[in-house]
Amino acid sequence: MLRDALEKYGLNRDDIDALVANFKSVEDIINAEPSQISSISSLNTDEVKNLQKFLKGLNSKNGVGHDFLKRWGKVTSEEDLKAAYEEYTRLSKLYPNSPVVWEIRGDILEKMGSFKDARKSYEKAYMLYLKKGEEPPVKLKKKFGSQPTITPKKVGLSNGFGNINGFKNGFKNGIVNGTGIVNGTGGGRKAPQQKGWKVLISVLIVFLIISAPLVGMIFFEKHYVYAVDGNFQEWVENIPYYGLKSEDKSINVNFVKFHISTGGIYFYLDANKNLFTNASGIYIFLDTDNNSHTGYLVEGIGADYMVELYGWNRTLQGKELYKFNGTNQLDFNNFTYIGGIKAIDRNGQIEGFINLQVSGFRSFVISSDYKGIQAIVPCMDYGKHTFIAEESTLTNLIPLYQNTPLLKINIIGKNIRIHRIVLEDMGNAELSAIKSIELYEGNKNDSFGSWDKYVASANIKGKNVEFNNLNLDLSSNSTLFITVKIENASLSTKTFMLKINTIEANMPYYIDNDISGGAYINKIPSHPVIDGAFADWKNYLRNDSSNDVIAPNGKIVNGYPNIDLLQYGAYNAQYLYMFLKVRGKILGGADVPKIEVFHLPDSDGDTVPDKYDPYPHDFNNDGIPDNESYVIVNGTKLPDVDGDGIPDYPYGPDMWLNTTIPSWFPKPYAGRQVHRYIGPVPHKVIKGMDTIEIYINSDNNTHTGYSLPKYPIGADYKIEMFGKDGIVYNASLYNYSNGKWIFVKHISPKLGYHAMELNTGVETKNSKEYIFIFDWRNDKDVADVPLEQSKQSKNTLKVHKISFHTNLTTKTFTASSIRSIKPKSLGTLTASQLSFGKDVKLQVKNSNRRYEERPSITITSNGTLWTVWSFERKNGAHDIALAYSTDDGATWAGERLNASRNYDDANPIIISDSEDNLYIFFENHTKQGASFQILKLTPSSSTWKLYSYTNSSWWGNVYNLSAYSYSNYIYLAFEYHNSSSNSSLGYMYTSNGGYSWHVIIFNNTYWTGHPSITISSGTNSRVFIAFDYYGDNGLFNEYQWYVSVINNSYLGDNNWKLNEITQYEFDNCQYPSIADSGNTIYVVFQEEFSSEDYDIYITTSTNNGNSWSSPWPVTLSSDDEEYPWVVAYGQNVYVFYLDNTTGYISIIESNDGGQSWSNPITVSDNGTGISVYRTVSAMYAGGKLYVVWTDSRSGNGDIYFDKTEVPEFHDFAILIIPLLAIIVISRRRKNKQ
Repeated sequence: MLRDALEKYGLNRDDIDALVANFKSVEDIINAEPSQISSISSLNTDEVKNLQKFLKGLNSKNGVGHDFLKRWGKVTSEEDLKAAYEEYTRLSKLYPNSPVVWEIRGDILEKMGSFKDARKSYEKAYMLYLKKGEEPPVKLKKKFGSQPTITPKKVGLSNGFGNINGFKNGFKNGIVNGTGIVNGTGGGRKAPQQKGWKVLISVLIVFLIISAPLVGMIFFEKHYVYAVDGNFQEWVENIPYYGLKSEDKSINVNFVKFHISTGGIYFYLDANKNLFTNASGIYIFLDTDNNSHTGYLVEGIGADYMVELYGWNRTLQGKELYKFNGTNQLDFNNFTYIGGIKAIDRNGQIEGFINLQVSGFRSFVISSDYKGIQAIVPCMDYGKHTFIAEESTLTNLIPLYQNTPLLKINIIGKNIRIHRIVLEDMGNAELSAIKSIELYEGNKNDSFGSWDKYVASANIKGKNVEFNNLNLDLSSNSTLFITVKIENASLSTKTFMLKINTIEANMPYYIDNDISGGAYINKIPSHPVIDGAFADWKNYLRNDSSNDVIAPNGKIVNGYPNIDLLQYGAYNAQYLYMFLKVRGKILGGADVPKIEVFHLPDSDGDTVPDKYDPYPHDFNNDGIPDNESYVIVNGTKLPDVDGDGIPDYPYGPDMWLNTTIPSWFPKPYAGRQVHRYIGPVPHKVIKGMDTIEIYINSDNNTHTGYSLPKYPIGADYKIEMFGKDGIVYNASLYNYSNGKWIFVKHISPKLGYHAMELNTGVETKNSKEYIFIFDWRNDKDVADVPLEQSKQSKNTLKVHKISFHTNLTTKTFTASSIRSIKPKSLGTLTASQLSFGKDVKLQVKNSNRRYEERPSITITSNGTLWTVWSFERKNGAHDIALAYSTDDGATWAGERLNASRNYDDANPIIISDSEDNLYIFFENHTKQGASFQILKLTPSSSTWKLYSYTNSSWWGNVYNLSAYSYSNYIYLAFEYHNSSSNSSLGYMYTSNGGYSWHVIIFNNTYWTGHPSITISSGTNSRVFIAFDYYGDNGLFNEYQWYVSVINNSYLGDNNWKLNEITQYEFDNCQYPSIADSGNTIYVVFQEEFSSEDYDIYITTSTNNGNSWSSPWPVTLSSDDEEYPWVVAYGQNVYVFYLDNTTGYISIIESNDGGQSWSNPITVSDNGTGISVYRTVSAMYAGGKLYVVWTDSRSGNGDIYFDKTEVPEFHDFAILIIPLLAIIVISRRRKNKQ
């Protein structure tokens, strides 16, 4: 009850949780001191008082009903009815704004025959419902809208409160028996005495009739009321306004509904249930004066108000209302905050209330992922249906003598009648020379064909193409096609392009323009021409890397399609022509130039999140809450939050709050110096525009002209263009002279949806062009060529290839003295759950005397288990031990692989390929000539062969290997130490069994390493490498560990996409482990939050690396969970890890692709696991999980093994057991019969 009331008010989840934890009921909060509530929530005392007032209002509604039932449960006479009337007259004064009170008062008056007064009460109740923004009950509408059918007679009680016929119309049998009034004074004979049971029935009937409106209000009110309560039934009948889809499905809004009440605007959004998984927002723009020349200019309307709804972690975090104050319609920063609104999110269904009194409006609802992608829902006129017309081009070449589909128009909406369509010709061909232009209605198919229905032929008027008198009925989502037929060969290489100018229909509409460019007639010109058609650039283009946008902090970021350059080109005619194409909309800009990022609440602004702040409402942490911290000046208390004796702005001159976080606060906050500006902020114009800058080095001399830091351009000319929504607001040419840019002239680029071409107006024959594209917050993309070397930033992954082909020298190596080891039995396994048996120690001659660590395990098709690990010699060098088992781990045999003390081979990994060949890869730190070597065992041999590769001395700097085999490919990832303070990520692969290798090492300035590799096994196999790196967080110049993933597009591809898994909101993320299951990729890693403890987090990609989920925790205990290892098959995911607090190796499992997880299950028998990287290695094979780990129970490091069966048919068993029970029961019944 308490939680429901707080959600109805619209508090955020943290405040609700805090209040529910400290108060038991609504009454407790109403009676509490505001300061007490303020101390445990983010509310100030004024906000607390408003909350208490709201909760009192909720209680008062229930009080009216309670008051009625308590006082008027025994209505047995006209005198009681009169008294009830008087009581409700009193209540109407106590609760003058309660429509329920006035409605019941009207019922009483009607029963008493005072129809005129009853009608006035009904009218009052009706208006109060509307004023509250609630739909009046249907029954009240009927009473308010009809006249009484019987006129009261002037007989009966002298005061006019009752009469015989009047009571007969209101009561089934009159007050007594329909013949008179109890103790009446005239108008009928005296009523005979009634029996007790009849009196009781009469009492019940009277009670039910009088109380019916109240009972209806209590039990059925929500069916008719608009309220922000998470119950969406009232929205069934409203007009839906449908939305356009974006490439980011998580922000799509299916439709929006509105309802205007006298109190304001109610709204309802049906959005994707994952809307607020990552930071994202919904913005409702309202044009309340229907004037495009006032307010913020967005999608053609002038928005006077804006509602902002934003959230993350699946929670609606902010609900705010803004008003536009300013004359610059392009300046988003002219929106000023008014206050909060009520809104509730239920898995993507959102309803809310805006306190604006309006009679009508236009609206655009825009959802944003804050990464340059947005989705739009248009409402062109409240109260009227809106349809969407999506127009796109179908061809870039129109052949002669064929009826060619040129334009497709997708119509989104229902019950549409189109009367007329007018299109505008944007090409350079003469319209009069065109044979025909026709309109077709599609047969529910995206492609045009003979099955589509002819509708009309066009009339040509100047540059307009008109389809008149259509009266075309479209019942639901439909497709229209515009075709063109040309037979005039003289139009060859001319262009033809149409776009919608006007649609006349039975409802308003919105046009979504996705026209990519004009189409050439008959043939494409041999060289580029600036004409708005782009097919002539085909042979003059360079490709640019995608998803390589650079954030202001220097990191590569995903998203931002409007500034992600894909292709560009230049052509020297008399003047320099240029072409640019982006992944999104060229000069698309952002309708919402604002971002809300994930952050932990920090109520006092001291940079310590409330979660870790012992004084969350005390900036200088002196024990005095900020709202009680003041300084006295001339006898007046003035705010002094930081306690420096100077009144804070705007009450005094102190514009900076300064403090030092106490040393006893948790790390990393302890001792931090905090300086927070609270003074006036100059107005900054934010237009949300994209900017394109093209620098032209016309003399090809970098020593003359203009250069940027890091970019030795030597530019003599500059083109600068900026725009938004595909509209160019400025395009100018500048000349660099005497250290200044001098304006030369305006230019006129030709734009399509993705691309543009332009005549720069610069005469040059030997030039270089440098292209930069920026968005409103200074994210940028820079053309790869010729700026490839200058473009590198902190986290770019530029590669250089090492020339590395093998000259194999083969060395035969035979293991000797292999003996059988018979450890203890594993014990009995339970098939219904994961249950590990007794730990098995792997023993190999000589290796067990030394410190052993970092095991690796694999299996061959004959069921043989193979494990390798590293152990340390007396001289500090390392050797490799091998053990294998042919009886599923019950017994093991093995041997050390290199007896020579001169070698230093460490940290091996073992894998098997598709042909059952075994490979052991290892680090080689031998001082006398390290090189890349592998050990290989074929199925037909019992002898391991050692392969050494020439020209590979650099392998001595390689650490932390990870390998994976798929099909005929083997990929090996590693960490390459190019200096004592820097390491890089590298990989190598072979497709011929290791006879030749291709090696690539990435260049980067961060310390990068701990790679984990897998290959997806779905429809398109890709290589994925997860790794961690050490870099600054871009906020406070602090350094920490991050986790990222790269993937290529196919096996053998050396172009990589970077996916940054963790951002600055995560602390010290390390040691990732990666696994695949078809097209689903799982990455787990450990995270240290605020130096408290380590937890395991997971992120997934369900679409083969195209996108990734935000990481979420799978362990959240106070223990340190470290060094995870993930195993996956189907929807089952298993994560092994070391609980470094208890020392046990543990596992958690998920059977739904990582969405939900079991409690930890202990794997090891002893709590003696060793805290070292790669302390665990595990795999799934044949319905079982196998695991090996490093353990210290014997006094030094040893390798232990365990296994468990996986209940693959567990779900089936759950279903089959009830079925078997039914069969048994039915048989027993049959036997009894």
